[in-house]
Amino acid sequence: MKKHLSIIFVILLILINISTVHATEKKLEVPIKENMESAVFLINWEKNVDADVVLIKPDGSTMTKAELNNAYVKEKNNVLIVINNPEIGDWQVIVKGEDTGKVTVSLNEIEEIFEISQFVVEKIDDTKFNLKWSTKNIEDRSISIHVYVDEDNEGYNGIEVSKFTGDISGSREITIDKLDWGNYYFYIKVVDSLGIDDYLYSDEAFEIISPNVPVKISAVKASVVEDNIKIQWEKPDNNLRNKYRIMIFKEGSNKPFYTEETEQNEFITPSIEGDKVQIAVAALGRNNVLGKYEKILVDMNKSKNIKASVNFPENHIINTMILPVPLEMEKGYKASIYINGEMIKENVLESGTITFQLNDGPNDLAIIVEDNQGNGKIFAKELYVDTYPPQLYVSKDYQGISTAEGSIVLSGEVEPNSKLFLNDKEIEYQDNGVFVYNMSLSIGKNEIVLKAVDIAGNTSYYYGNVNKTMGAEIVYYIILIFSIIVTIILMIFIFIKKKKQERSGGNKDEE
Repeated sequence: MKKHLSIIFVILLILINISTVHATEKKLEVPIKENMESAVFLINWEKNVDADVVLIKPDGSTMTKAELNNAYVKEKNNVLIVINNPEIGDWQVIVKGEDTGKVTVSLNEIEEIFEISQFVVEKIDDTKFNLKWSTKNIEDRSISIHVYVDEDNEGYNGIEVSKFTGDISGSREITIDKLDWGNYYFYIKVVDSLGIDDYLYSDEAFEIISPNVPVKISAVKASVVEDNIKIQWEKPDNNLRNKYRIMIFKEGSNKPFYTEETEQNEFITPSIEGDKVQIAVAALGRNNVLGKYEKILVDMNKSKNIKASVNFPENHIINTMILPVPLEMEKGYKASIYINGEMIKENVLESGTITFQLNDGPNDLAIIVEDNQGNGKIFAKELYVDTYPPQLYVSKDYQGISTAEGSIVLSGEVEPNSKLFLNDKEIEYQDNGVFVYNMSLSIGKNEIVLKAVDIAGNTSYYYGNVNKTMGAEIVYYIILIFSIIVTIILMIFIFIKKKKQERSGGNKDEE
């Protein structure tokens, strides 16, 4: 049961005023000295301007409009707040508004509010129903009665189907003839002469079949492809409008969380979250009255259970236009092959190698594997084909030059995001592709092989060679070394010769 607290401002306005103030932000104290079942704060300000009210409990915690929700009712320059079992102590009422004038706060206790004590629905036929109700704690002889139907029994957010004035207890037969087919809960709203209202649902749901409701759609099939549901059905011969409504329900719910209308007999839903949902398809008749339907339970894990594998290349950029892709799938499955959204082959029934003929630039590849129930799994790959070699520019031609220097400076530009190698050793370059590298030279011929490799694996080369000659300084050192060696040899020779002479002289003296 739901209470609406648009309660009798008139009655509460004649109660004793607790406090009156004048200010831009008004703060008033309201003492509660004994236990109360329900305390009703009525706040009134003099001028017809917009203002908000905040309650501060004796413990210092605040209660705002958002927190009070339905217990906070605002009408023009009045706010009514109902607090069940309020704490004993000093409450504070804060009124925030510009130029509100005099503010008055009144307090009252409500012990009994009228309520609907019984609401019973009896079905007479597909469109006729007998309603019985009774109320209590009400002095009116007649009340305003509103009848609604709802796809579930919560929220009081259904469709009004009847409105009349009746006794505080009584019965009434109503006819519903322009409503979508379905199982509905009834609920009743009773309003007394002072504006107090109450709601109550029926205990059970009833099938309602309006005149000229379209027939139930037959042969509805649902299959799962990744997170989407593919729905197919047969068009009935007598559906002149040829229009259908797709509905998706949470399992066990009568209220769809997704609906869409189509004139086709096939529909693919957007991505669906959850393990299990229910789907239904119904024809739309005259006045868009929804026809009969049957909900089908769909297991969203069926796509995940498909046993297949596709071995696409790991890189997203390749340099070949002919791409073989291995496909493995269980017997009884079938596959469809797509490039850029266009099917190029269908009903592939065996595992094997799928050969894609690609074009330079972007290529969106997809292989959809389906089981024998139509459930599918998508294997997709976005590839970019680049068959052009990367740019490689050398600022100077080093082919066949000679130098006596110990090194040369290689400079130029390479395509950014490529790798650059000099004689198989990777060298670095700036973010814009400019490179400057100091290459050491050896005497004689020095090979230069610059290689650029882009992300796709394409390569560019530059070949050159530099001959390092001996410079004057090197010749001077060579002559110097040679002179030193010759001098040493002469000194050794003279030394040996002198020794021999000394030995020869000694032998003569002995004779």
